[in-house]
Amino acid sequence: MATNTKLVIAQAYADLIAKKNVDKVTVKDVAEACGITRQTFYYHYQDLLDVIEWSMHRLTENMLKQSLQENNMEDALCAFLAAAHENRYIARKILDSQKRYQISSLIISSIRTWLTAMYQGGKFGESVLPENADFTIQFYTYAIAGVLLETVMNEETDNRAKAKQIVHLMGL
Repeated sequence: MATNTKLVIAQAYADLIAKKNVDKVTVKDVAEACGITRQTFYYHYQDLLDVIEWSMHRLTENMLKQSLQENNMEDALCAFLAAAHENRYIARKILDSQKRYQISSLIISSIRTWLTAMYQGGKFGESVLPENADFTIQFYTYAIAGVLLETVMNEETDNRAKAKQIVHLMGL
């Protein structure tokens, strides 16, 4: 029940921010949209930023599962960029809000988690020496974050071409 309620709250929040400015959506708005009390909202989340964080972690987990099933890093990265592009309208609205700094930090953290898991899952092959793994992951986290932001801001994007270029630069 708790996970379903969390999901309902997260979906209601996403629906509300799709319609109005992120900074104008309140806990009261979300609670009313879900048909719950504010107390129920606060039972599941600390605040609205917590809803975004939970949703991003959930999306990252789903992307990680999908990515690890892909045959190679290019396919995994293409899927990751496609998910960002698919969620671009909500991502844009959140990034245009006062929560931009916190969201940027969450994006960086999610990408780093994803790349670390991809490295541990052998998707980097043998091109990255273990002693260079942390720096390589950090470097590509910021590179992919930049590409991800470009993907979110553009209507048309060639995720396959971007993934291919990144993988080429990574030497994979």
